[in-house]
Amino acid sequence: MTNINKFLLVFASLIFIKINSFSQNTHGILYRAIPNTDTIVNALNIRDIGFVKNVEAFSEIIDGYTMPGNNLELAYKLGVAQNLSLKLGGSWIKYFGDKDSTILNPTVSLIWQASPNTKVVVGNLPQKLNLSLPDFLSHSERFITHPSPQGIAIMFDFKRLASYTWFESEQYIHKGSLHPEYLFGASVWDFALSQREKSQTNLKFSFTVGHRGGQINKIKMPVTTTANLSLNLKHTLLLCPRNNISASIGGSIAKKQTGDSLAVYKDGYALHAQINAKIQSSYFIDLMYFYGNQWFTFKGNQLYSNISDYKPNFGYKERSMIALSAIKQFNINQNAKAGFGAYALYEFNESTTIYGISFQMGLDFNIKTPFKK
Repeated sequence: MTNINKFLLVFASLIFIKINSFSQNTHGILYRAIPNTDTIVNALNIRDIGFVKNVEAFSEIIDGYTMPGNNLELAYKLGVAQNLSLKLGGSWIKYFGDKDSTILNPTVSLIWQASPNTKVVVGNLPQKLNLSLPDFLSHSERFITHPSPQGIAIMFDFKRLASYTWFESEQYIHKGSLHPEYLFGASVWDFALSQREKSQTNLKFSFTVGHRGGQINKIKMPVTTTANLSLNLKHTLLLCPRNNISASIGGSIAKKQTGDSLAVYKDGYALHAQINAKIQSSYFIDLMYFYGNQWFTFKGNQLYSNISDYKPNFGYKERSMIALSAIKQFNINQNAKAGFGAYALYEFNESTTIYGISFQMGLDFNIKTPFKK
């Protein structure tokens, strides 16, 4: 590695700084800013996200792309018994200018509120599960480009602990299927170590397992299972309460293990670093550094991968980058937000710059009905 790479690697190792990528900040902040109103029983929930994103990349690892479209979700949540509800609806994803891109997907979820702090969901799972993972484990862009995942989840929400564990069946196979099996599981444990008036310290543990392949299908492909582990320590400080200015600094270490003798890279690790600032809950500035050694995930942002997205059997054993991003969020009203972001990323291996812009506008509201069981 070059001297500057070694310096940044040591710097990240010492303070364990954690980074959320630009895409996670842009989509994640907008998504969390919209009230999660679908918890209301006996009401029709409508959530719509319009998006335009452009990425300019001249890299051997990732291609550039332009992505304009819309993601609409409608679901009716019916209370069928005490602490038990049924959510029925569907989602519609459409890319502008592509008549064949429409994705229609039904939504069916059975939700058991086992206690005030415990919830079990079977069927379509909440998007907040994947958004709780760091972007290098699960690309947050998927929440607008893919229908909500399907599987089973158990969620705990306490004052100082949020824990989500879930399993997804991304692609199911029957005997003789002509496509592979895609499975995914994850567990996130976020501990609030300290909570004070002007500061908070969190320790987050994230674990994911991705599986590709299958034994009863007809296609011949390696059965691959990849396990990824991330440990993050983050400290947030309120610098100016009057103007609502805060800053965060933290740290993540990640480890990967792949069970496939034909994989380009079997073992790997990553260091992810970030310093960010939030001003008046509408301006977000991030400076990040990432170092990956034989790093790869099935669902993570391809920006972080050491393996090429489009060149077979090509990759870098070590890969590092630094990026600066800025986001402006607009509060339209209580149920609608918009966000505009821009970023520039310098990739050290190829001495190239990847940059992009993104705009999203979303709303989330309920229409109550007089129906009662």
